[in-house]
Amino acid sequence: MFKFIHSADLHLGSPFSAWRKLRPDAAEALTLAPYAALDKLVDAAIREKVLFVLMAGDIFDSSSPSLRAEGRFRAALERLDAAGIRVFAAAGNHDCGMALTGLPANTVFFSAEQAEAFPVFQDGKAVATVAGIGHGRPAEKRDLSPQLEALLSAAAGFRIGLLHANVDGDPGHEPYAPVALETLRRGSADYWALGHIHKRRILCERPFAVYSGSPQGRSVNEP
Repeated sequence: MFKFIHSADLHLGSPFSAWRKLRPDAAEALTLAPYAALDKLVDAAIREKVLFVLMAGDIFDSSSPSLRAEGRFRAALERLDAAGIRVFAAAGNHDCGMALTGLPANTVFFSAEQAEAFPVFQDGKAVATVAGIGHGRPAEKRDLSPQLEALLSAAAGFRIGLLHANVDGDPGHEPYAPVALETLRRGSADYWALGHIHKRRILCERPFAVYSGSPQGRSVNEP
């Protein structure tokens, strides 16, 4: 038995620029809200004693985040590291091409060049494998899932694919890293940890293919 948290689309550093013109009194509260959501995510991970946390893309709102955004992210990673919780994260279309360095030892930030897979240990035993890949360009048109499948098909334990993607061409979002739900169903993963769609959705349960949604809404249309 182990627990993990699947998150995505934190969009740290969202400027909420329109609000600065319409409601300057509310703009700062909105700017700080994604950081508060991140803190609550870390609080929940520590409270629930999870084994690891997944962050499936668009951690930052841009690939050139502010010092505040990057600093708050690193502080969150350090809190999780101190609690013995691993982190598996990847870039999405908003923060594509990021190559963060000097991260705590608990954190894997997946390459955008090629898919990678890492085992997760509990009490000395490999209980899971997390495979992931980031976005290396602003408008990724390739289906990235075959790269993950190649790694997961030979993986041990509970197999997780971390992917920032548009499944079955959701019309409300850009068609980045497009993949068919049937492709995910036929794959080797036990759980697809998806990002890009800001509303929580369980697309299927055998295997699980799940959008976690955004932890902090960025418009009136997002809870």
